[in-house]
Amino acid sequence: GEAPAWIRRLAELGVTAIQAPLPIADVAGLLMLSRTGRLRVMAGEREWRMQRFRDLLRAGAVGALQFNPGLCGGITRALKLIALAEAHDVPVSPQNHSTAVLLATCLHLGGARGTVAGVEVHNFRDHLHDTLPPIMMVPRDGCLSPDGPGLGLPEGLPGGRGDVRAVWRLRAGEAD
Repeated sequence: GEAPAWIRRLAELGVTAIQAPLPIADVAGLLMLSRTGRLRVMAGEREWRMQRFRDLLRAGAVGALQFNPGLCGGITRALKLIALAEAHDVPVSPQNHSTAVLLATCLHLGGARGTVAGVEVHNFRDHLHDTLPPIMMVPRDGCLSPDGPGLGLPEGLPGGRGDVRAVWRLRAGEAD
């Protein structure tokens, strides 16, 4: 079909990943796109059912698992999804779609777990964005560094990076 052709063309243009190219229930289609090996297929940001995440990972259908902590069950479920992805050697990318609290959650998950490849951030629907501590919103050395008050995720969690700045690269070409 057309999908492998446009995947090939995107790779030729320097694109390295494609987000949600098909519905999450189309595991076979996502697997087919992943098997081209040209782009990392990312999927899951609108999903909340654990079984769907398991299906994607067991099939090898994604190169990065996306999830939204606000939709999938909060920090506890997010940590379970990260552990599940780690068991399949698949990085994750938490997605923030709404508030400063969700942004802080995503950033802290990234700092606490080494499997987090990056965080997708949207600020266009955030009614709490202006209440964030400035340190969380001003890039320093190309990174967002939430060094201030947090959500209680300790830095010493197994698989942690120890330095949240390693996760939040904003400059083009630095994120996997």
